[in-house]
Amino acid sequence: MRETSNGFPWQRLLKPFIALVLGTLPFWIFYGIHRHFEFDGRTVRSDDLNVFGLVLSIIGLMIAVQVLRGDDPPRPRWWPRTALAALALMVCVFQVGLSGDAYRIKDVAALFTTPPMPPPPDPLPLRPESVLALREAAQTTDRERLLDGIVDNATWIRRMSETQAEYAAACHGGQGRLDIQPMPGFLTEADRAAVAAPPRERRLTLRDPCSAEDTLRVMGRVTGAVLRERERLAILVAGYAERFGDAPWSAPAPASTAALERLEDAPITPGASVTEVQRAFRTDATPRPQRSGGNGDGTELSAPRRGMTAYFDASGHAISITFSEEFEGEIGGIRIGDTERLVRRRFGEPAGPAQGGRPGTATLVYGRPGGGSIRFDIEEGRGVERIALLR
Repeated sequence: MRETSNGFPWQRLLKPFIALVLGTLPFWIFYGIHRHFEFDGRTVRSDDLNVFGLVLSIIGLMIAVQVLRGDDPPRPRWWPRTALAALALMVCVFQVGLSGDAYRIKDVAALFTTPPMPPPPDPLPLRPESVLALREAAQTTDRERLLDGIVDNATWIRRMSETQAEYAAACHGGQGRLDIQPMPGFLTEADRAAVAAPPRERRLTLRDPCSAEDTLRVMGRVTGAVLRERERLAILVAGYAERFGDAPWSAPAPASTAALERLEDAPITPGASVTEVQRAFRTDATPRPQRSGGNGDGTELSAPRRGMTAYFDASGHAISITFSEEFEGEIGGIRIGDTERLVRRRFGEPAGPAQGGRPGTATLVYGRPGGGSIRFDIEEGRGVERIALLR
């Protein structure tokens, strides 16, 4: 047998080298059980039990332990052999946990690069003035609008709770997930179906599911928002039950063209001149060039404090009037903040599918019998944001 100059054969490195190879092979070879979990159409977590890797790493571990305990007592220890065996031991121990799916390489890296899941949120209680405003609304809002608001709020809470629970299950093994709360007893079957119906599109868009950033967002901020909305909903439900009791009630649904024809409550309608619009807006300001939109030669006139904006064509006649947050009146019986349910109850189904420019939004357009149309821009959880009368 060939030996080195110090009298120790290099062949003594064979056993620890074999142990090291057995511990590293499973990094590239997988044979076992694989399951994956998806969120938002993307795989965010998977269970991988590498049976082949588990067997090899255990054998390598036994060899490394044997070498370190001294498998050849007559000879003194040789530090290259001991060092290689120690390295093989650490690799095999790591590989046993990795192949047994006790952790992932990215999980180990996350210990040094990302924070753990945030602690359960402790949302700030509603301000006293907010509580008073909600209680007043629950006592003064008409029954139809109050019930619609409760259904709309319950729908938002349920959908965000389901999203949060799905994320918690996919990324954190269910830790910190929100429970789905029971619905108020006075909701009808139609109301319950509306609350439980799947959304048209996912409201919450995540950049990198299961990352530290999205975990902080979903398990922190979203969870806190849901808990605050639950508190608001409880105030509205208590006010409704106090006024109207717990018996289910359905609002009348006289959907017809009457609402489309009844626009006399609008302060101004398309076709009006600049002077007529200025009178309705209570302003003497002059129209200025339109800042956006496809009407390149047009002008616009705004009354921000009243929530109204008019757009004019080149001849100086209004082609559209929009009513936004500050507007306090009604258009066709609909106010800013009313729910999509109320719009559909008043006007029926729109001519085309409800579509919105952002997740969680919808745009309903109805043709008017005398020409032109009316458009409602609606955001889930907030109701009607904008009403537009179009020529």
